[in-house]
Amino acid sequence: MKARSSLPTFGKGYFLIIKTLSLDGFRSFSNARLDFLPGQNYIFGQNWQGKSSIVDAIGFALFGLDVFPRKVAGTTVSADHLVNEDSRKARVQLDFVFNDESYSIERILPGRQVTLKNGDEIAATGTKTVNEKLNALLGVDVKLFQNIFYSDQDELRKSLEFSPEERRVFIERLLGVQEWKERIDLLRSARRFLNSFLEDLTAGRLGAFLSHVEELEYDVEKQKAALLDLQQSTRELGRTSPRDMAALRVAEGKSDGAIARLQHNQVELSTKLAIEERLRLGVSKGRCPTCTQLIPRPLRVSPLKALGQTIRVFRAELTKIGRALQKLEMQSSNADFDQSYEDVADLREAKATYEAARKQVAKDEDRLRKLRLQAKTFGKKPQQVDRTKGEIAFLERLENAIQDFRRLLRKRLVKQLMIGTNDLLARFHDGDNDSVVKIDEELNIAVALHGREVPIFNLSGAAKDILALALRYGLLRVAAGGISFFILDEPTRHMDPSNCLKLKGLFNDLLDCQLIVVTVNSEFSDAAGRHFMVAKDKAFHSVIAESW
Repeated sequence: MKARSSLPTFGKGYFLIIKTLSLDGFRSFSNARLDFLPGQNYIFGQNWQGKSSIVDAIGFALFGLDVFPRKVAGTTVSADHLVNEDSRKARVQLDFVFNDESYSIERILPGRQVTLKNGDEIAATGTKTVNEKLNALLGVDVKLFQNIFYSDQDELRKSLEFSPEERRVFIERLLGVQEWKERIDLLRSARRFLNSFLEDLTAGRLGAFLSHVEELEYDVEKQKAALLDLQQSTRELGRTSPRDMAALRVAEGKSDGAIARLQHNQVELSTKLAIEERLRLGVSKGRCPTCTQLIPRPLRVSPLKALGQTIRVFRAELTKIGRALQKLEMQSSNADFDQSYEDVADLREAKATYEAARKQVAKDEDRLRKLRLQAKTFGKKPQQVDRTKGEIAFLERLENAIQDFRRLLRKRLVKQLMIGTNDLLARFHDGDNDSVVKIDEELNIAVALHGREVPIFNLSGAAKDILALALRYGLLRVAAGGISFFILDEPTRHMDPSNCLKLKGLFNDLLDCQLIVVTVNSEFSDAAGRHFMVAKDKAFHSVIAESW
């Protein structure tokens, strides 16, 4: 959050007052309505009854889902977590008055439907537009709201246990002062860069720099010539080598298959021919080659004639197969598939080499272009030295001015923080507790009890709670913007009945802001203001059981 140029005056009156909160299907509530008073409001109930859901609904109405991640540690809250398990959708409506004008904001889940009305007219719709409108109206962003107006009491109490540096960073971040330190760090980084540049200008490195530029120019020209050679070689390989590896594999397979089939037919026919020739030889000798019986001469003529005809046909077919096989083998040899595969691999390698060389040339050319620009700067060395010195001096003056402003702003914020913190502590004084807080410009916190300074770790649990509450009140007074309500979730967690009564009296006197207190403590049942009792019905839904 940006630091505000003006701070709210104590007791100035109300800015934003919550009027009504309506819930439908939100968390454990099926439906509920709470009408708040401008002063004190108390929400009672035992554990697990839904009290904190009311606090969550106020933050959700103002800031949407962005208000939750810090409150629910390690969990990203989604619409599924916020819609009642017995409902299909949830609605939260917050009616409030800001500077005597009535506003209403409604959010519907699932989805991110949100509408902001000013009176009866729509002022904004949509998450981004409504958030921007509220931020401008209230002067408070979601992070500040989480840490001051909405955080658990124990969360702020932890800040008392920080080291002085951790506490300073924590409070500066809340108050918007930390961003000025970040700007100073950016200025220092820019000044270091300019000092290094100035050293290069004045340390006699100009000649070496220009020599480096010339060497790079020569290397780039050589790389370009080599790139042209690679391009030409790649083109030549592309013209001679096959382009389709798949088609090449198919052609090779077809060729090998045809040759294999012819070879198979040749072997099969040669076997048949050998059998026929053996039969004819046996018949011509007068014996059957199978059973070796004698064959009479008159019976030999016809079988010999038939066998001779079959043998002539087989030999003719073998001759035909031999010629076809020779032709296919010649074609396969001429195709030289192995060489084709090598050509394709060479083409791929050439393309990869060319692409790598092209990228390197482009990278070196870009580097050379930047160096040439720097060389032009070196060419105006005297003017550049004076200009750089002037820029460094300007950054130093700007850093000193921001440091002075930061110290002044922090001093003013610390003063207001200490006034606000002690204002609440003074209302809690009695014979046993008269603590006073001192906060220096480095945001170190010292506590004096009975006039003597005591370490924070020596304070009792109740005293730490009171101090954390007072510090939170002081932060609210410094950073309130347009928000003037104060939400406290179980502020008496570590207090005995006596201290609870004191705190009740304090709240009765706290007239400069609207107060919403969530508590299980019955000591507040007769406190001034409006009271709500939250309980679960038979369906385990949270309801406002009674109010008084």
